[in-house]
Amino acid sequence: MSWTSITTSHDAITLTRAEHIRRTHTRIRRGLRKICGECGNRWGRYGCALHTWAVDILSRMSRIVVPDPPQRPKHRHRRHYTQLLMTGAAQARALYRTRPLPG
Repeated sequence: MSWTSITTSHDAITLTRAEHIRRTHTRIRRGLRKICGECGNRWGRYGCALHTWAVDILSRMSRIVVPDPPQRPKHRHRRHYTQLLMTGAAQARALYRTRPLPG
């Protein structure tokens, strides 16, 4: 998403929520395990599911403008990473439903 493009209210809410999730979900250690300090889920290679979703959303909606971007490869991510993104997206959608929209 270019910085010159129009940001709809849905995009602004998504970006705000993703930025908040990225800041608050951090890794902590409990014994020998790594977990998320905010939601308590397992912290894997890419973080918890919500943190991974937030980082992916923020990177896809970045303000970097590439004039002639290459096509995204079909098999860019492994199955586990894609599944983690889907889980985070489902959790974020559930959070949207439980919280009232601003305005």
